[in-house]
Amino acid sequence: MIQITVLEDNRKLIGQGLQFYVKIEARIRTGIVEVLVNQIKNRNMVRKYVRMQQNDQRHNNDGDNRKSDIVSVKASVDYQDSDERSCF
Repeated sequence: MIQITVLEDNRKLIGQGLQFYVKIEARIRTGIVEVLVNQIKNRNMVRKYVRMQQNDQRHNNDGDNRKSDIVSVKASVDYQDSDERSCF
C-alpha cells in the first residue's frame, strides 16, 4: 500500500544534542486501497444479504404458522357445523 524511500538522511551534533534530518519519498498505491475498500463493502453487502435472508425465512415461518392456525380453526368450525346439522 505505501512504499517509502529514504532520499537523504543527516545527523549532526549540535552543542549537547543531536539534530536528525530525513528526507523521504512516500508513494501510496491507490489500486490496492481500492481493492481493500471493495472487499470491506462486499463484506457489508454479504452481511446485509444474510440478514435479509434470515428475516425472510422468519417471516415465512410466521406465515406458515398462521396458515396452520387458520386451517385448524376452519377444521374445528366445519366439525361443529356438521354436529349442529345432525341435531336438527
